[in-house]
Amino acid sequence: MTEVFDEGPFPPPASGMTAVVRVFASGGAVDDAFCNSAGNGFDYKAIFDFANGKSDEIVAEDVVAGVEFLPWTDPTMNNQFSVTDLDGFDRYGGTDLSDTFNFVVTYLGTLDHPGGTLSMREADDAVEDALWVFLGDAVGSDNPADLFLEVHGFIWPDATPDEPTTTLPAGGVAVQAIAIRCTEPIQDVDPEVWFEGTGWLPFDAATWTPALDESLFPPAL
Repeated sequence: MTEVFDEGPFPPPASGMTAVVRVFASGGAVDDAFCNSAGNGFDYKAIFDFANGKSDEIVAEDVVAGVEFLPWTDPTMNNQFSVTDLDGFDRYGGTDLSDTFNFVVTYLGTLDHPGGTLSMREADDAVEDALWVFLGDAVGSDNPADLFLEVHGFIWPDATPDEPTTTLPAGGVAVQAIAIRCTEPIQDVDPEVWFEGTGWLPFDAATWTPALDESLFPPAL
């Protein structure tokens, strides 16, 4: 007697965000555009094109949906934060990537907004590398003028206020949050969102729907 199991498709996640990790080379164009930009300022187009998958500088990439943008933190205090420390890349088989340095993570999802004032921030407005957020029609932009939030660890000012706000009707808000890891020890990255009546919440305490479009998850042949 032979038993045949038909597993069927794995159901797509209904909550959380989608995360795309992309690795860049040390000494390459993206490294020079941000990590080693020194006093020259950032080449935002190179950085954001890379984060959007529009670059020939991508050494490797992986994607997972239904994850949280949890704080980036290094409990070892020994500069050991790597791709496998990211939510979703550490379970269900994880990832083939093991990079500890030089990667960008692009988080994509729709935020459930109750309506009214919406604000975002990095909890202590201090990171070693950078956190960028685009909202709505600006998702996917390579223009720093479209940024809703920027927090970086360089000497010049951020391009946005520490706690930018906007007023939107109730409903879903498209969000793209980008975080970059160079080679210096992590200074915690703690993204937070503010709604009227709730106060500041960690990103993972808000309600999200992940991006599941075919550009990220092509249909199986």
